[in-house]
Amino acid sequence: MFSHLRIYSFIIILMVCFVLSLPAQEEQEEKEAGAENNVNQVQQNEVLIPLPKGPQPLNKNLLSNGSFDNTNDALKGWFYKYDLPGESWYYDNHKHVDVVKEYKGRKNVVRLWGDITKITDRGEGVQIDSEFIPYEKNGRYRLSLYACTTGPDCRVYFIGYCWKPGVKRDHIPLRGEIRRVYKSQVMRIESKDGAFTGAPKTWKKGVAEFPMEKPSAEAQKHLNDIDFISAHLIAIGGNGGELFFDDVVLEKIK
Repeated sequence: MFSHLRIYSFIIILMVCFVLSLPAQEEQEEKEAGAENNVNQVQQNEVLIPLPKGPQPLNKNLLSNGSFDNTNDALKGWFYKYDLPGESWYYDNHKHVDVVKEYKGRKNVVRLWGDITKITDRGEGVQIDSEFIPYEKNGRYRLSLYACTTGPDCRVYFIGYCWKPGVKRDHIPLRGEIRRVYKSQVMRIESKDGAFTGAPKTWKKGVAEFPMEKPSAEAQKHLNDIDFISAHLIAIGGNGGELFFDDVVLEKIK
């Protein structure tokens, strides 16, 4: 009899725990659904830009605002606010990016800044990404820019993306419609090797080409998956302070 009572008591406890867990589970599901709906709503409100027709011109900047001098929006054509699911690491990135009118003789330059905790100790840095440029298979691209720093180091490189399944592929993608499949080697300015580009204390030009010469079989496999490329610029490593970029040019050279 006592064993039966213990069994009944155990069953009742399980039922109570299950009922009590339902509101928390429903609340979590509502939060996740709400976050997804918010992303979808933002994307629905964005204007879709049709894919360009015909081959890309050679030796012409494919970025619409590489000089940060758009009079209506100095950061037009650049991503600097990261609020998609999984991007909470960069929740305040946009608060550390702006365009200043002049710095050391160059006008309308983008500024990325942060203290040493943000730039180095925690390691997330401050970043911006260019608009997505269609990648023409077997093409070759060059990225050039000017950089100058008061403390932070940087990494500058190409990122390759492919469409996510189920997305209509007739427009320049929104950020949530593609996924990363490739990261190039870093551009070299002051550094000769290692993971960092090497940010100079005075304005200096850096140049990188993509893809690398004679990629490995594994690298070529990922290159074949690329539909779009972008320029990735991040202030990271070194000391706290400000990092400036200007005249970013992404052009097809072959």
